[in-house]
Amino acid sequence: MDFEAAVVAFDTTDLPLVIEPAASALVSAATDAAGLVLLGEIHGVEQNPLIVASIMRTFGLRVLGLEWPIALQAAVDSFLEGGRLDTGQFAWSNDGRITAGHFAVMRSLRREHLLERVALFDPVGFHSWDDRDRRMAENLLAGLGPGPALVVAGNLHTSLRPHQHGTPMGIHVAAARPSTLEIRLRYLSGEFLNVTRQLIRSPAPPPWQATGCELRVSGDHLELTVPIARAAVVPGGSGPVAAKNIAGPPPSGVETLAAHRAAGFDIRVVPATPGPVLRPSLTPLEGGDLVPWLPLGLTAGRLSHGLGLGAADAEGEVVIAWREADPTIVVGWREDDGPLPTPQLIETAGGTAVLWPGHAGWALVAICRPDGTRWTLIGARPREDLLRIAESLPGQ
Repeated sequence: MDFEAAVVAFDTTDLPLVIEPAASALVSAATDAAGLVLLGEIHGVEQNPLIVASIMRTFGLRVLGLEWPIALQAAVDSFLEGGRLDTGQFAWSNDGRITAGHFAVMRSLRREHLLERVALFDPVGFHSWDDRDRRMAENLLAGLGPGPALVVAGNLHTSLRPHQHGTPMGIHVAAARPSTLEIRLRYLSGEFLNVTRQLIRSPAPPPWQATGCELRVSGDHLELTVPIARAAVVPGGSGPVAAKNIAGPPPSGVETLAAHRAAGFDIRVVPATPGPVLRPSLTPLEGGDLVPWLPLGLTAGRLSHGLGLGAADAEGEVVIAWREADPTIVVGWREDDGPLPTPQLIETAGGTAVLWPGHAGWALVAICRPDGTRWTLIGARPREDLLRIAESLPGQ
């Protein structure tokens, strides 16, 4: 099913939501005072947009802020006015912020006259985590107008307290709108799709028996529990995209230099596309991100450009990246890289791994677990380190 078909097929039926009276009173007080309701999510959960719709309907909110790039504002506005979804504008997105459910829910709310405006606020460029969050707050406040609104972003950005990554957007927003309220989504199990499908790390159970989605007061914020998260459908799909490694068969007409079948993978070697080398930067991890064993001195984080997760050395240079893999791996190879290497099969504690020696000290490791879970890892580290990292990546 393509993305546009997934939008049409998405069921926008109300998600049952139990709301504690004290929590309801706090949200109502915030919105009555023109405060913003900040909803902190893990990206890539199917139920996230349904929760958005439930909150907006319940509390009469008509304006929605989304952590989507502001450059997409015109495309979103056109869609809300009844235009066809321009899927090409969103095809790059695979980090879970943009899902089929969002478009289905937005159109449903607009048809019911329950959605007046959507304001996108992720900046086009930024220099650091702090700079991005400050700019997000500025864009958000400029785009929302003076009334109350529901604002959805990753849970590190909606916090009303500073944390190890810096000063979050929520603090900047609350300084301008003192009645701002934070709701944290708490997923008790399941999976999400943020670049790859990932399992929810089960937190300690709440102090009550959660039988459905429930909104309750939890200290200085509200907490909305989701018992079982389901992975969302995103425009960019999922699969490994790291350096010279991409998922799926090569485009029609592309020459195949070599083909190998090894350890549950089909490896296709094709001529590398000329052009500048993409050097991703590292941004902080978010809730639910999976971090394997790493050598001392490396710092894990998210890679820019939607390339997945990785780790950087003390100088900030990204030296490792990892993602879930598809059965087919396409490797680009330049004539200047020298003779084509042959994949090496290596037995590890986690399963049989394929090692592909790359250029300039880089290597690709692909590993298939006995349960069928596949991972790819690319890095400029000693072979022993790469294999140990691959071994520590989980199965189902």
